[in-house]
Amino acid sequence: LEPKWAISMGACSSSGGMFANYAVVQGADKFMPIDLHIPGCPPRPEAVMYGFSKLQRKIIGNPDQGWRSRYNAAGTEEWARGGPRSEPRPEAVEAYEQARELALA
Repeated sequence: LEPKWAISMGACSSSGGMFANYAVVQGADKFMPIDLHIPGCPPRPEAVMYGFSKLQRKIIGNPDQGWRSRYNAAGTEEWARGGPRSEPRPEAVEAYEQARELALA
């Protein structure tokens, strides 16, 4: 499975926005590691382009972001295998093959 990077776009996904109550998570980084926060409500096109170029430079300079060790997070590879060195789960293999067929169609 390919590496992924998480981008939080907008005030609500970055900080919860103006909704401060028990039913709203105050930022996406509370439950998953975020590699790039793009501010704005909605984010301006210039901010989005700047954010993507910043993320590209970050990836080129240091492809291993280390967020998994920082957050003790399991990525899609660990989920698909059930652990770092076990065999792939059948449902994960099937989902991967279906997604690949759709992408190549």
